[in-house]
Amino acid sequence: MQANRMMRMTVAALALLAAAGPAAAVVTYSFEGRSAFPGNNFGRFTISLPGAVTSSSTFPAAQFSSCQVLSNPNFTCGDHRFTFTTVATFGIDANMIEFSALDNGSEVGRTFFYFAPGAFGANGTYQTIVFGEDQAATLTVSGIGGGGGAVPEPASWAMLIAGFGLTGAAMRRRRQQAIA
Repeated sequence: MQANRMMRMTVAALALLAAAGPAAAVVTYSFEGRSAFPGNNFGRFTISLPGAVTSSSTFPAAQFSSCQVLSNPNFTCGDHRFTFTTVATFGIDANMIEFSALDNGSEVGRTFFYFAPGAFGANGTYQTIVFGEDQAATLTVSGIGGGGGAVPEPASWAMLIAGFGLTGAAMRRRRQQAIA
C-alpha cells in the first residue's frame, strides 16, 4: 500500500511538472533610423514580443510600446506599418526592417533598413550594413535566452516540492520500519 501511495505521489509530481511548462521570454526590439534620401520614412520605435522574430512578421503601430516618426511631421506611427523579414539583397543575406507609410490604408512609401543576418535572433546592438551614413539605423535586441533569471520557473518549484515530499515520505517510512 505504501508503494502504491509513493507511485501516486510521483505521478502527481510529474503531472505538475508537465503542466507548468517553461516561462515565456519577452524579447524587446528598440530601433532608431534616419535617411538622407528624399521621401524616405524613418523614426524610432520599441516593441516587446513573446519571443524572437523568426519569420517575416508585420506589426501595426498599436503593438509598439513607443513609436515616433521623425521624417515627416504630418505622419504618426498609426500611419505606418513595420515589417521584420529576412532577405537576400545586394548580394548579401540580411535581416531587414521596412517602414511603410500609409495614407488611408494605401501604401505611399517604403524605406528599408538592413542588418546582419541573425540580428533578430540574438541579444546585442546592430548597425545597418547597407547605404552607409546616408541611411543608417541602430537596432538593439534584448531578452533572448532569458539570461538565467533569479526567479525559478513554476516547473522547478513543482520538482523541488515533489522532491521534498518524496524525501520526507522515505525518511518517515524508514523510521517506522526501524521502530517495528
